[in-house]
Amino acid sequence: MYEELVSNLRLVAGNACRDAWSARPARNDAEMSFASSVIDLSLLKTCEDAFSAASQRHLKDKLSLKRLWAQDVTSVAARAVAVESTDVVYGVAD
Repeated sequence: MYEELVSNLRLVAGNACRDAWSARPARNDAEMSFASSVIDLSLLKTCEDAFSAASQRHLKDKLSLKRLWAQDVTSVAARAVAVESTDVVYGVAD
């Protein structure tokens, strides 16, 4: 997804950048930005939406795994404390 987005961005923006190099220099801040008539980024909408959706799914999965891992670590720690406290009660401690 990312490669497709970047590839399409290079095609669209690259042409506008190349044209800008051959254009007359900007004389003020207002002339520094590309107008939508010069560069039409709407062609990237499909790729951008697909990349955003894939990123959101990936981050959601990562967050879910992190929560599961945190729950597992917490339960292991709780079991270790429980075992340690019963060892002391029954005289098994070091």
